[in-house]
Amino acid sequence: HEIKVIVAFLTGWMSGRRLVPEYYRDKDLIADPAAILYECRFIKDFVSEIKCYDNVIAYEPGNECNCLSYDASEAQTELWLKAICDTIRLADDTRPIYSGMHTTRFQGEFNQMLISRHTDVLTTHPYPVFTPYCGTESILNMRASLHAACETLYYSSVAGKPCMVEEIGTTGPCVLNDELTADYFERSLLTSLAVGTNGYLWWCAFDQNFDFEPYNINTNERDLGLFAANYEPKPVIERMRKLKAVLDKAGVLPAPKSDATAILFSRSDTWRSAYGAFTLGVQAGRTIDFNYEETPVRNADYYILPCIEFGSSTPYKRIKELKE
Repeated sequence: HEIKVIVAFLTGWMSGRRLVPEYYRDKDLIADPAAILYECRFIKDFVSEIKCYDNVIAYEPGNECNCLSYDASEAQTELWLKAICDTIRLADDTRPIYSGMHTTRFQGEFNQMLISRHTDVLTTHPYPVFTPYCGTESILNMRASLHAACETLYYSSVAGKPCMVEEIGTTGPCVLNDELTADYFERSLLTSLAVGTNGYLWWCAFDQNFDFEPYNINTNERDLGLFAANYEPKPVIERMRKLKAVLDKAGVLPAPKSDATAILFSRSDTWRSAYGAFTLGVQAGRTIDFNYEETPVRNADYYILPCIEFGSSTPYKRIKELKE
């Protein structure tokens, strides 16, 4: 059926809770040596079994693995990610590794630069209702519609790696009814494509009307599908088909051109700064990409320095580069 597969190995986080074997219930799945050892053994055997299938286009450590530990340090999360990705590449180095991560941060555990050192493609799971500053108005308004595009461009430009919208949706009719969901999908998809996303996947295929955990507890996770549980198509899949026909005719879109670069400072809320600069840029008819203060400044026609809150907000080395 020409279905392509991104294989996520350690799906220990799903719909609001951890789902792990009983043996690991009291262990830190990111930092515990025994957990890491058996995770690597499992992945080595798994990759060896499935690498012969042509429809496997990529691997990733698992689903939102940055939710698997609440105590692991930055060094522990990088050591874990390196162990997992090295194990995958030793078993099969012919396919890329996607990060599979939920919303990540600028500093600390599972930060964007850390993830980019070990994976080939970064991912966003941009749900406005779960992301700061995005759920402050109707999900059909500008902020929510631009959320996926902004977060994806934010990750790709600061990390220097491709980034895709790997998991997106409205969390079902508890947030937005089925008819309006199609409108949200169209706005989010087209703005994401405009800034060069590496892909766009809707969560999920079918409504999860099951009587087992977590769906018997987490009610808003039951009705997220493109199709109802009886396989009836919802308006969003019909809109997806129409847009796919348009995109097929358009072919490969040209790479987007940035009009200005925003320098993001560690002493401020970097996501707030990026989101605000990007949204204001769209209103002005301009595309804004991003540069962290710690990394060399890229050439650009214009630089934006949002939210300078302290005299020591950026190193003098970067100020000197900007002056030059």
